[in-house]
Amino acid sequence: MHTIVFLACVAFQGEPSGTPEQLMLYKLARRYNQPSQVDAPLESMGLASSNFATRYCAALVQLHRCVESGRGYESAYQGLLRASAAGGPGRATEHLKALAASLKASVCCKDCKEGKVSCGTCAGKGKVDLPCSACNGVGRVRPSGAVGNTDASVKCRNCEGLRVFKNATCPACSRSGFTRCESCKGKPWPDARCAIPECKEGRLPCPGCQGSGWQVVKCPFCEGGRFRPVGAAGNTDVSVKCRNCEVNGQQGNGTLRTECPACQRTGRVTCDTCGGAFARKGAGSQGPSIAQIFTTESCGTCSGAGWPDPDKAVPCSKCQGLGVRIKPAGDPSKTIE
Repeated sequence: MHTIVFLACVAFQGEPSGTPEQLMLYKLARRYNQPSQVDAPLESMGLASSNFATRYCAALVQLHRCVESGRGYESAYQGLLRASAAGGPGRATEHLKALAASLKASVCCKDCKEGKVSCGTCAGKGKVDLPCSACNGVGRVRPSGAVGNTDASVKCRNCEGLRVFKNATCPACSRSGFTRCESCKGKPWPDARCAIPECKEGRLPCPGCQGSGWQVVKCPFCEGGRFRPVGAAGNTDVSVKCRNCEVNGQQGNGTLRTECPACQRTGRVTCDTCGGAFARKGAGSQGPSIAQIFTTESCGTCSGAGWPDPDKAVPCSKCQGLGVRIKPAGDPSKTIE
């Protein structure tokens, strides 16, 4: 029921007739390379669909969205690995795995594995021979009671004269055999996020109103909520209550609650560090291009149309309505049959 209502709300004039599932596939397939034209709820429903073609087209939208925004690569990778090929055409499983592998190869850190590298101190063994810190690896120490320049030494009790501790826990990796990769700082999947923790989608809490959207300013018409009336004679000590700062539930105490001019009552302002969400839309330009993940070729079965009958939302069985065949960059032979 929810699917029907949603699709009815986002329906476009002139679309072909079909079931809610067919129309959802139609919208995703027609805009698979234009993620800004696909609403997030539609993409989410597509990924959760029971129909393989719908799930597949939604996954392609997700890939394009990652490249455009510079975010969500790891989530998209895991989604491709978990994607079910149930109801799909031949070699669908191999195709999805090849897409996932191409995505990882194009964006993931190549100097490490999951953000870790072999420990250089212990050569990845997790254990190392450490010289005794008490005797500096000599095996003997100067006795505590030695006087002046007396040349005397006794066996080090810390190591019992052995000088080193064999197979001790490596201090660099705590016996794990791995340390953090310095190339990616332990984060092999890039994520174009602002360095300011408070920044959310390129917006920061407004410093003028502390994120409330409102400011309390002094009423320009009175002092402390009262003012001298115009008709007051001579030096008569008389004042009346100010009505200007008593409106809209305000207290009439000489202050006014006004819309913050810096943020126009939104409570947030554009982050100067990252330039805002729209400025960061091109963050993916420093990452991979979509061609590094997959390439396309026109579908010969439908001659690139994707939807053979313009009046019916029935996709081409070979290209799932895309009009093109998707070829993973890492292994172009792994196409869907």
